[in-house]
Amino acid sequence: MASLSFAEIYEKICEGLNQLPPRPLLLKALEKIEERISNKENVLLFLEAPTGYGKTTLSLSLYAAIKAGRHDLGQRVIHVLPMRSIGTDMRQKMIDRIRKLREHGINLDENDVGLQQMHSPGSPMLCKRFVITTLDTFISCFYKMPAAEISKIERYGTAHYEIPRACIYASIVVFDEFHLYTSAKTLIDGQSKSLTATVSCIRSLFETGVPVVISTATMPNCVKNVVKQQLELAGHGEKIDEITPSEHDRNFVRRNIRASVYKGELTELLNTLRQHRRILVLFNTVSHAVKNYLQLKSSGFEAILLHSRLIEKTKRERLAVLENGKRDNLILVSTQVLEAGVDKSFDVLVTEAATPDSIIQRAGRVARYGGDGYIFVTPITADGRAIYGEKLPAQVYQYISENRAIDQNMLGLIDESASDQLLDFSYKGLLQEVDSHPSYSVDYAQRVWRAVCGFVRDGEQVAVIPERYVQVDKRWDHLFCVDDEKFFNLYKQKIIQRALFEDGEVRNLGRIDESRCLSEQFFRLGVVAVVLDEYDEEVGLS
Repeated sequence: MASLSFAEIYEKICEGLNQLPPRPLLLKALEKIEERISNKENVLLFLEAPTGYGKTTLSLSLYAAIKAGRHDLGQRVIHVLPMRSIGTDMRQKMIDRIRKLREHGINLDENDVGLQQMHSPGSPMLCKRFVITTLDTFISCFYKMPAAEISKIERYGTAHYEIPRACIYASIVVFDEFHLYTSAKTLIDGQSKSLTATVSCIRSLFETGVPVVISTATMPNCVKNVVKQQLELAGHGEKIDEITPSEHDRNFVRRNIRASVYKGELTELLNTLRQHRRILVLFNTVSHAVKNYLQLKSSGFEAILLHSRLIEKTKRERLAVLENGKRDNLILVSTQVLEAGVDKSFDVLVTEAATPDSIIQRAGRVARYGGDGYIFVTPITADGRAIYGEKLPAQVYQYISENRAIDQNMLGLIDESASDQLLDFSYKGLLQEVDSHPSYSVDYAQRVWRAVCGFVRDGEQVAVIPERYVQVDKRWDHLFCVDDEKFFNLYKQKIIQRALFEDGEVRNLGRIDESRCLSEQFFRLGVVAVVLDEYDEEVGLS
């Protein structure tokens, strides 16, 4: 394959996977990357493609090109995702595809794929040929605080921080599901920490010649314009390429979706929908998902529950049940974990109102492979408003009520309300200093990291392991995460009092200071995960 173009490699991969004909938008993207690389020009490509379009095949094709000797592209592909829940599914999908392609004579190796995130330390220094990682891990590595060694930094003040940075600077970086890097609520409130860190990183990568692809299905213009503005201010505006879908591209799969609002009882609605094979019922909070799941079961419905506070193994097993043809007349009760990166299709979606980007993503789970589908949007609850705010979900509900449709025009609601100050320029300046000054080593990066309590997240992500799984071999398969607010609630109620430490022992946590950065305290103590004594295998931590 060494003599083939990027687009030709992609076509060969599609043929080997017996997929539908190559997607035009992905062909255009690869051709544009090839053009820029051949002209020795920097690459920054915005790729917008509909949900279910197969965008991850782009990264697989770029990896195949590198494997075939196209080192003018880079030494590796680093595929950056917004959430840990997507990474496990993508890794397995890529491994399965690589094995199938190898049967068709394409020289790829599943051992090249490394999933680097808290639940799966598959490439700690980001050095494998095809790295799948999360935004927080990637940004931490880029700004000299490698995620795999933060505990070591906190205790000994040293780390191999230039190794992952060298790997990043010798890569092509794909920022996938970019719309999820910051919430619509944060866009309205302004000064997003995650967006500031990501935009600062993208500018540094682009200016040093690292090819960058920004991939999304539902990016508001206000976010895209922030990235473009930062590069235009640096004199690089003319070098940005955009590939956007036409109406024909958006209808690449023939779907007939009917959308409406619904204010009645959930069980009454589901009783009228029993003839449909697969129904997804989606809530904005874990507590509402669990409550309604139990009510549905007690009413005689066959249901499966999925949310972020179930251990990884359980989530994976329940997703496997959804494989086509395995179960009929099934109701999946879920939270936002199903919004992106999970290639499953449903006949009906019943969803609590949320922000435009979230609702569009959720709608992408309906009739994903074509055919008829139905969407019912219910009013947002008080708990949901705490997550998404009140204004945007109310506008979304009104839009669907009036138009009986869910479409890209809804994203304009975000643009109309977005803050004109999305970036924190003081923070951006600190990050640029960390990156651009070789003399600013891990000590300076650590001070910045402590001051903002992590480079990306506005809240902590605390690993939790049920006590019964502390001694299992595949410990990383038996974790889930909670945010810092949930952790402190559990800690104050004495539901969580112990932790698993790096030496493998379980001991009391001792005093944790709510006024200080939680990550710093955990890394200094060597905490791997906090231990949950009581865990319900069916509903998880509700």
